[in-house]
Amino acid sequence: MGSTSPAAFVTPRTETTIGAGLRNDNIPVVGLYLTNGQQQYANGTLSSDHVVDRSEYAYAESRILIGSKFRLTPGLRYDLFNFNVDAFDPNNSGFAHEGVLDPKIALAYAASPHQEFYADYGESFHSNDPRGVIGGYDPQTHATFDPTGAPVGLNSPLTRGSGEELGYRYSAPKITSTVSVFRLLLANELVFDGDHGTTSVGGPDVRQGIELSNFYTPKNGLTFDADLATESVKMVGTRKSSEFVSVYTAAPS
Repeated sequence: MGSTSPAAFVTPRTETTIGAGLRNDNIPVVGLYLTNGQQQYANGTLSSDHVVDRSEYAYAESRILIGSKFRLTPGLRYDLFNFNVDAFDPNNSGFAHEGVLDPKIALAYAASPHQEFYADYGESFHSNDPRGVIGGYDPQTHATFDPTGAPVGLNSPLTRGSGEELGYRYSAPKITSTVSVFRLLLANELVFDGDHGTTSVGGPDVRQGIELSNFYTPKNGLTFDADLATESVKMVGTRKSSEFVSVYTAAPS
């Protein structure tokens, strides 16, 4: 469940938008059970938790025209997260909260009425599983460390990230095409072990890639989009890396 409330203020060369909103995720049961052939063992409940994840946010953004060619878009956003876990194991129950302030900025240059080049930078985050933030005990052994000897849970509620992008966009009445290169930095990746119900720290990573997006509207009420992206991921401080290629097509919308 969520809601948002934006408002805009317009002058001849600026447009400023401010807004606030909230979201509440109430999950009555998040469970982990010992099974055989999809049949649960008697007394095989490792965890059966009630999780509430609530967030509030506020933001401000301005679109500023500089001359006839440039557009500057600075922005600022604040998020506050509240986690509450009522766990099967009382030792893994509790409450946590954290807030984060993120700046963003973008600059665009209009090369022609249909073409523009742009660059942007922004900071953000991802929220972590509340069970890995609050729970400090292994659901199976009830110890404060997992089978590898690493401490269980007690991770940060929010993981910081930042991203930067360079791109080119072509816009015409019926088609918009964009090609961009991007780089994302994430302070930490968490890995959930489904066999033990514990969360381990994977460390920071760097993602970089190229993306091509196309939106085609042959007539009013009918839109097609086709996206192609390739991305490489490298865990910082390790030799692990991966590459992904994804193609997405959408039906009329």
